[in-house]
Amino acid sequence: MKRSGRRIFRGIGSPAVPVLAAVITLAVYFQWIPLQLTSKTGLLAVGLTGLLILFLVSRFYPILQGKAHRLTPVVRRLTVLLSMMSAGVILLIGAVPLPDRYLTLPEGAVTVITADGSPVRLTLFNTGTTDSLNRFRTDDGLDWRGKVFHRILLEFETGPGFGSARIIWDGEAGEPQLVDLFAESPGLQVIERAYPNPFVNRLAVIAAFWGSLSVLFRAVILFFVSWEPAPAGPLPRSKTWFMYALPMALVWGLSLLTLYPAIMTSDSLEQWGQAVSGRFSDWHPAIYALTMRPFAALKLSPAWAALTQLALIAVLAAYGIELLRRYGLPRWGGWALALLFAFAPANLFLPITIWKDIPFAISLFGMYLIGLEIALTDGASIRLGKRWVWLGIAAVGTALYRHNGFPIAAGLLLLIWAADRRAWRNILKASVLFILLFAAIRGPLYTALNVERNGFGGVNQIYVQMIAAHLEAGTPMTDEERAWIEEIAPADAWVYDSCVVNKLRMQPGFNWELAAVNADRNLKTVLSLTRRAPWVTLRHFFASSRMIWQVQPGGCYLYRIGFMRLSDGSFVWVETPNRIGVVQDSRLPRLVEPLFEVFARSVANRAVDSIFWRPALLSWLTLLIAGMTALRFRRGRLLLIAAPTLLQCGLMMMISVAQDMRFQYGVLLIGMMNLGALFLTRGGPMPSDASGPFDSRP
Repeated sequence: MKRSGRRIFRGIGSPAVPVLAAVITLAVYFQWIPLQLTSKTGLLAVGLTGLLILFLVSRFYPILQGKAHRLTPVVRRLTVLLSMMSAGVILLIGAVPLPDRYLTLPEGAVTVITADGSPVRLTLFNTGTTDSLNRFRTDDGLDWRGKVFHRILLEFETGPGFGSARIIWDGEAGEPQLVDLFAESPGLQVIERAYPNPFVNRLAVIAAFWGSLSVLFRAVILFFVSWEPAPAGPLPRSKTWFMYALPMALVWGLSLLTLYPAIMTSDSLEQWGQAVSGRFSDWHPAIYALTMRPFAALKLSPAWAALTQLALIAVLAAYGIELLRRYGLPRWGGWALALLFAFAPANLFLPITIWKDIPFAISLFGMYLIGLEIALTDGASIRLGKRWVWLGIAAVGTALYRHNGFPIAAGLLLLIWAADRRAWRNILKASVLFILLFAAIRGPLYTALNVERNGFGGVNQIYVQMIAAHLEAGTPMTDEERAWIEEIAPADAWVYDSCVVNKLRMQPGFNWELAAVNADRNLKTVLSLTRRAPWVTLRHFFASSRMIWQVQPGGCYLYRIGFMRLSDGSFVWVETPNRIGVVQDSRLPRLVEPLFEVFARSVANRAVDSIFWRPALLSWLTLLIAGMTALRFRRGRLLLIAAPTLLQCGLMMMISVAQDMRFQYGVLLIGMMNLGALFLTRGGPMPSDASGPFDSRP
């Protein structure tokens, strides 16, 4: 009998098996078994579920251990750490909502009697555990004792025929609560008393889900990391790699012809207007208007700018796919990636939109591809070729096309140097090229073109939103700080909305001009308030950056594209009227409505929206895939593929003043390309290189 039991639970010999089974059983109970654990039915259900889970874990655990033993101790520990971190992130961002369940509940008691002999009529009594009494009528008062979940709720009838009721809570010896039920006309009165849920309940739920998710992530990571790539060099570059760009060029070209000359919002028209007039402002980076100036000077349509953008994205994506193909991505995988890029809902519209965020995304995507190539070639691509020139150019684009781009470009150059110090000469060349071009464009060129240098005035949006957060939280202020804040706007005009700053800017009496020319004073105020209440600032960062980290919809709006259907059934993709005279002129008018339906349905479907429009999921996947790939290849520099996403998301978490997904379009492109890294099979460590903590030998 014992041998039979051991055959059924063959992995039970390890003490980890019953522990893991208990943790998973607890999570299943909290999520799916709506019975009290103290009841016989609840115990039976949990017991049977636990036996089934113990059987499954005992069968599955030896398989995982076999894969784990193929790894070095350091890699094994890192897989555990990565699993626990991934599970923790999932819970922290609410991607897996925790159920409101409990193990133990506080005791409660309530007695309701008449205070003056008049009738007392209860119509509702709810303790969270007495579902059978949720709706009833009684004229006899109430005397109850038992378990309470969150609160006791009493609902009384009121009216001319009622007097007063006495409520005694938990057998209190003090004065009972007196409730006046008299009213001129019939009605209801609700009385509640809160019973805080013991912290041990929340701790048990968190521990059960964290442990269960960690087990799930560990299984996935172990299966992936233990699949060692072949110690073989890359395949030769195909001469027809550009073919991968054709599906993208064709599909996006049809989008452009349908929404001709391009999708253009007020920001788009402002920058195209600068390109036409030759008078430039740096509120939105002037480099974008300068880039479009040749098209405008030749009297060409904005469609040429959109065509250039879609062509660059298609070529870069094709180059990235070919790079992954050389390191083992199957042919079907290459074409699957090409089709994913071509038909991803965001890619049907953003490449043909005139926003400076698109060339920024292209530049960031370019830096990612260069980092990916450096990591896969073990640094050879940057050491031996002229790739440093493209690295410098991509860094300049990243720094110029968005005002927050400079620290990202500089940070990526620093991380590339840290990943391969042997290539310091070429990385230094790229850095010098980056600094010279950046300084030349923002210095002599902008001066020669009389660019209005007001680009960094927008930083005040960040400051005033943070000040509003502290005002709402009641952070103590000095008289000088309060006087300055009220000089900008009266107290009732400081309306705080963590999702967007524009609500604050549009308040009557808000002196935006005064705030805009006093950035130093605003920053000083923010720093002073943050020193007194750092949690207010951190809470603001967390709340204002939902677009960055939150996977599912909710909490804040998300602005996607400037393509809408009006109440009369017509469609708008160029904001009208506009002073520049740009008119929407579809060359394929029959496709306008079907294309809009693709957009509308992709947004309405929560799963599609979370995957292809909201940047968070692909951002988190990029970080996870980078960690798994680095462990699988035993090559720490493969973490470079997460660097652009990490820097962009980290910075945007601190400076977000609106929930516009275009800010994160580069992260979406990187996330889609990074999915191909899951299928690499070549480029593993050679036997002669097997040394150190990433040695593949156990």
